[in-house]
Amino acid sequence: MTAINWSRLVLVVALLTGVILTFAPLASMSTCQASSTGIEDCTTTRHSLVENEGIGVVALLFIPALLALGPVVRPASWSRATLAVLLMVLAMVGIASVGLLLVPTLVVAWVAMVAGGSHQPESAATRT
Repeated sequence: MTAINWSRLVLVVALLTGVILTFAPLASMSTCQASSTGIEDCTTTRHSLVENEGIGVVALLFIPALLALGPVVRPASWSRATLAVLLMVLAMVGIASVGLLLVPTLVVAWVAMVAGGSHQPESAATRT
């Protein structure tokens, strides 16, 4: 797989992670009420992060996708390395909340950095 394809894969994983985290029912809330007969009625509801935290969370969930655009637009080994480091910093800063959810994108970014190698543009003389 070429370096640009690895970079595109990181972008796709970041976008999919953002979409899934936006709409997946991750938060749950349980409420219980006791009736006059003494029977307790409990209800559990699940909410997406947008329903629970508001629309502003969408911007946070798509920061990795925005960062992943860098190596796609500028396919160089330094841009893939920068992305991997930035995602790791974001995951560590947000580890108590959504940082752990960045792990799939983070893993693919590190693999892309290592497996992508250095991107050397093809010279005009070597093209057929």
